[in-house]
Amino acid sequence: MRGFKKFFAKKDKDPKEADPEGNQAAQVQDGYVVMESSNLYNLSTSDLCEIIYKFDNEVKLLNSQNTVLTEQLSTSKKDLTNVQDQTKCYKEHIEALELELTKVKADLANTQNLFEQKGTEIQLLKEHLNSKDELVSNYKKQNEDLQDQISALRSEIAMRPESSGNCCVDKEVEIKNLKAEINKLRANILENNKLGQEIQELKLANRMLDSENQKNILQLENQVNQNKNLNEKIFSLEKLHQEGEIENHKKTIEIESIKRENARLMFQRDSSETEIRSLKDNLEQKEKALQKKQAKIEELQEKLAQKSREYSAAEYTLETQKKESIDLNGKLLKKISEIESSYKESLENADIQIRNLKSQLEGIKETSTGNNAKLFSVESENKDFQEKLKNYQEECASYQAKVLELEVENKKISDKLNKSNQKRDLARKEIIKLSQKLDQKSEGNSSSFSHNPEDALNVSVKSITPPEFHIIEVFKSELENLYKLLMKMMMEGNQLSKKGETIYTINSADFSTFERKLNDIVMQIHETMDIYEASSHNRPSSERSWSSMLNGAISRITKGVGDRGPSKMFSCMSNQEDPNENLVLRPQPNRKQPVRGMRRDQVRNHKSFANDYQSGGL
Repeated sequence: MRGFKKFFAKKDKDPKEADPEGNQAAQVQDGYVVMESSNLYNLSTSDLCEIIYKFDNEVKLLNSQNTVLTEQLSTSKKDLTNVQDQTKCYKEHIEALELELTKVKADLANTQNLFEQKGTEIQLLKEHLNSKDELVSNYKKQNEDLQDQISALRSEIAMRPESSGNCCVDKEVEIKNLKAEINKLRANILENNKLGQEIQELKLANRMLDSENQKNILQLENQVNQNKNLNEKIFSLEKLHQEGEIENHKKTIEIESIKRENARLMFQRDSSETEIRSLKDNLEQKEKALQKKQAKIEELQEKLAQKSREYSAAEYTLETQKKESIDLNGKLLKKISEIESSYKESLENADIQIRNLKSQLEGIKETSTGNNAKLFSVESENKDFQEKLKNYQEECASYQAKVLELEVENKKISDKLNKSNQKRDLARKEIIKLSQKLDQKSEGNSSSFSHNPEDALNVSVKSITPPEFHIIEVFKSELENLYKLLMKMMMEGNQLSKKGETIYTINSADFSTFERKLNDIVMQIHETMDIYEASSHNRPSSERSWSSMLNGAISRITKGVGDRGPSKMFSCMSNQEDPNENLVLRPQPNRKQPVRGMRRDQVRNHKSFANDYQSGGL
């Protein structure tokens, strides 16, 4: 778990604090966990499963948070629409109030202008009235002075009746002048009366104007109060508008933050899903690699079992041969003792018996030397088998070391082989298809052989001879070389995809060499089959075993001298002939009929094998 904790760094801490040694398997970027795929190869399957479960839980949490945030976003959007509608209503109401305010201000300006005009008119009337009052008072004073003068003159006239004529004339002239002045004064009095009436009318008008001014003042005060109320309402509405704008701004900020969190959560979900996929792919790759390694180990174990069986069989043969040699030595000793006793008893016929005995001894010595040679050959074979067993054990150890090295190399190279892996997967699919077809054909052939075990090869697994093992190794090495050559051609060729199918463009010269090598291997298989069939029906003598026949067949095929003609496996080559005609068994040069062991169903299997190669070609 310590190594597992290093792969995750806390979001609150720095990546250096999470891994102070510098070997950071996980780096935090903007609150997200970034993992290196190369470090995952060092983990076990339990740790990888824990990582997957943890990421699954994180994905579930992120999904729940995402749903909550989406709900909050929808509610905030609804609130935002409501606030926007309210702000629109407030704006419309404020615009209407502003229009009314402009109208009221215009009316106020007009009333103020009228009020000022009326005030100026009243002041002018007041000044005019004051001037007329002064004139009336002056006229009254003059009238009183004239009346006093008239009364004084009348008294003088009454007092002086007996005045002279000149004086009378002068007095009359003065009286006329006085009368004229009196008439003027009367006219002025009448005018003053008229002016007094006009003054009264003007006073009444002034009172009326004062009352109208008071009314206008009251109206102005009312309008001022209304304007104050309107201003207060406008101020309150402006405050509400500002508060709504502030709330709208807050809501927009919240929505932006929610959107950012939503995007972050979506990014985290996508990154976690990609990491989970990569982890699953790594697990699948590891499982596949483990399966392949287990298959290889099973194959090696089977080989070891076979070799151990061969070794046990060889030991058994050695023991039997040793027992036979011991028995022969015992018989020889018995014969020697009998000869000695007969020699003692029959001294008479000594010369003749000695000659006979010498001849017999020479024959026995020859047989004993043959047995010793057999023992020596068996011991040499035993040594060879022991050396081969040691070699196989060393090969197993080397295979295990190679498996470890391949694991390390797979860990190092896995990041660099994405394109090649794709091509290799496609090539593997094609090869798996071909191998499945070959397995089916081989199963059919094996089933045909297993129905008649007496007609099949009379050789058990325990009694595999070194030539047979050599033949198997030759076929194995040649098939491995063919597989490598096919992979090389597919890797070097261009890849095309049409309607879900993959097409490889391969050089014709390379493909012709591949076809020739494949043809050689097929011919080798046919030759070995013929020899097996011939050995099963025509049992060879002890002097010439069928293993030597197999070695001769391989030497003939390697030299290019065989009983069979070449056959083309693929229809894409130029000057293609019918492959079925080539696969028909040709008669042997020393025989008038085909091989006895090859039955019709086997010939049919070979034809279907060629047809499968032709139809399933690259």
